[in-house]
Amino acid sequence: AAARRELSRTVITAPFDCRLASVNIENGQYVATNETLFEVHGVTSVEVEAKLPIDDLHKLLPTCDDTSTDAEEQSPAAFVQGLSATVRIRSGDYLRECPATLVRIREQVDPRTRTLGVIVQVENDPDRERIEYPPLLEGTFCEVELAGHLRSPQLVVPTAAVRNQELFVVNAEDRLARRDVSTLLTLGQESVVRGKLRPGERVVLGVPA
Repeated sequence: AAARRELSRTVITAPFDCRLASVNIENGQYVATNETLFEVHGVTSVEVEAKLPIDDLHKLLPTCDDTSTDAEEQSPAAFVQGLSATVRIRSGDYLRECPATLVRIREQVDPRTRTLGVIVQVENDPDRERIEYPPLLEGTFCEVELAGHLRSPQLVVPTAAVRNQELFVVNAEDRLARRDVSTLLTLGQESVVRGKLRPGERVVLGVPA
């Protein structure tokens, strides 16, 4: 009976479906308390950490007014609520897109890179993976796209039109008129501005001579 009891203690059963990652023991080896025997990864979901620059954090918040609150002082709960994520895996001509859920963010900003760790979770379907595509494994290179909150209607103009917080428009008399604006957000060739500018006005690209 004692031998059977001791033998039963050599069987370890995982409490969830998992994939064996690494093994640190051998047959017949004695193990001590708190010793790591092996490492496993769950097969139903996987977590991916993305590094988000602090300077881009305000782009995902409900307001795009940079002067309202410093991005580093925004609460994690306010940041996570309402965001969606997509994880992409690229390899040559292969592209896989996985919907993901933002589950948490790191409590501290990396002082060296000024980035904030954002962790998203991808739900896996092991049966489908075996047939259609390889599983998303630890160490896989991927990219994470975060979609921010819907904003109220904004004024969007070509970035090249704004110079020194002002731009020029062509008014109803076909004359140039100056408009004072403040840039709230710049995304490539487009900028979100606020100021004395009406929707539908013709904006001049560049600075008039």
